[in-house]
Amino acid sequence: MLPARIGPENYAGTQHFDQRLIRKHLAPLAIAVAIEKRSPFGVSDASRAVQDMMLTGWAEGLGSNWDGFHGLDEVAKLLAVPADHDVLAIVPFGYPIDAIGRGKKQRKPLNEVVSRERFGQPFA
Repeated sequence: MLPARIGPENYAGTQHFDQRLIRKHLAPLAIAVAIEKRSPFGVSDASRAVQDMMLTGWAEGLGSNWDGFHGLDEVAKLLAVPADHDVLAIVPFGYPIDAIGRGKKQRKPLNEVVSRERFGQPFA
């Protein structure tokens, strides 16, 4: 795969999607995530799928980003997505020019971000 700089300027913009952006910015893969409009759980299920894809990519040293949220009509048209589906997001993937740490990140301790039974009550 070609190296890619993953940054806000690289994503297929919500209102300005252009298939050339994927090649132009060297993100060798972009996944369009579509949901059935009639599904009451489509947004939730697809959101989890996007998160899983991004976390799996991160663990392998890939950069990615969730771009857009509904209303990607131009993308749907370009990709011939059926009318009963909605493109929820575009998720580009690529190897960043700057190393991202292969899944290693400095995170806050669990007790700083999680509460037990009530907000603010220490978890541990």
